[in-house]
Amino acid sequence: MRPPGPARILPPQLSPGETAPDVSVVIANYNMGQYVAAAVQSVLDQPDFCLEVIVVDDGSTDGSLAALEPFRTDPRVRIIAQPNRGQPRAKNAGLHASRGRYVAFCDADDCWLPNKLRVQIPILERKPEVGVVYSPFITIDGAGRISQSPPFRFYRGKVLETLFRTNIVPFGTAVVRRSCLEQCGGFDESIPMGIDWELWLRLAVRWKFDFADEAT
Repeated sequence: MRPPGPARILPPQLSPGETAPDVSVVIANYNMGQYVAAAVQSVLDQPDFCLEVIVVDDGSTDGSLAALEPFRTDPRVRIIAQPNRGQPRAKNAGLHASRGRYVAFCDADDCWLPNKLRVQIPILERKPEVGVVYSPFITIDGAGRISQSPPFRFYRGKVLETLFRTNIVPFGTAVVRRSCLEQCGGFDESIPMGIDWELWLRLAVRWKFDFADEAT
């Protein structure tokens, strides 16, 4: 039996006196052991913000957990290992564990540039009506060599009509206001593909989108 629609995201559970991180970063990993350590490190290298990095390993068989082992001593990093359940459930496991005021996503074979949160979080801080901030990206190959990035067109404000035609948000660039996810739900585990696009559509019904005109 398939689960009925988007996962419910509850408010974070904090211990007495505990302060929520500024940003929770969810990294879902499946057999990306060659790249996942670089992805985690690129997030930890972000300056200025209190971070938590939640890595959900979805039953990898390639030594990914060994690649993540050096991060177990970093208090900012939590590693969740689960049997292989597919991308939507892995990402939702990260959302359920998150506690930050903002939630960002980094795929296990992506890397953030050091300026990412510096240029995106201030937009969310200034504009409470904005639920999602995204940006352009730079394309790299498996060896980390920069290749030609596709042309990028920005849309801001009420973007629901545009999202019905095309997915305008590169997933790894998105930063989302956590309260929006609590109201709207996480990823829909009943669909195998396009889970980010479906989430953006739900968020766009209620909130505006904005962008940082700089690759992150």
